[in-house]
Amino acid sequence: MQAERRQRRREGDRDELLAAAERVFSARGYAGASIREIAADAGFSVGGVYQFFPGKQELFAAVVDGVWQQYLAVTRAALARPAFAERLSAFTRASGEFVAARRSFLAIVLAERTAIHGLGDKLVQHRRVRRRQVVELMKSGLAEGVLRFADAEFLASSYLGLLTECQIDALAGGRGLPPPDDVVSLFCRGASTAT
Repeated sequence: MQAERRQRRREGDRDELLAAAERVFSARGYAGASIREIAADAGFSVGGVYQFFPGKQELFAAVVDGVWQQYLAVTRAALARPAFAERLSAFTRASGEFVAARRSFLAIVLAERTAIHGLGDKLVQHRRVRRRQVVELMKSGLAEGVLRFADAEFLASSYLGLLTECQIDALAGGRGLPPPDDVVSLFCRGASTAT
């Protein structure tokens, strides 16, 4: 019982530390953020941070993983809709809202993806998971007879190319994301059987 409480407290402390790290990285950038500043934001000592993570790179990677898990949670919920058109629209909206809400942090991830050891590989793994989600989404559109191309992989590439490019442009250029309905409409005009 006491060991379980200690474990829950440790997990809570880790979550607080990750939230503080995301705030500091978002505000200061990767290079400008320090373990001391992150510790202060989380109410930790510097040594307390090192009990959880050996260094700033590992802490940053853990924040990226946590943000990714939150992204998956919102996109999974969007994919639970009953019909393809609703799932596609909900996925596009959830993805865009998530990127908009975490714009500062995700812009740093985009900028640092090659500079931080192992981060690029981690992001490739995350993109593969998202791609599998979208391939399954496209398969459902094919099964419903809504999409005219018979290749779910090709459809997933087309959709993800459009969605990802819009998000990267917004993160890198400081522009807003296009409305989700516009992204869906643009994709569906080329892929819909109702042309």
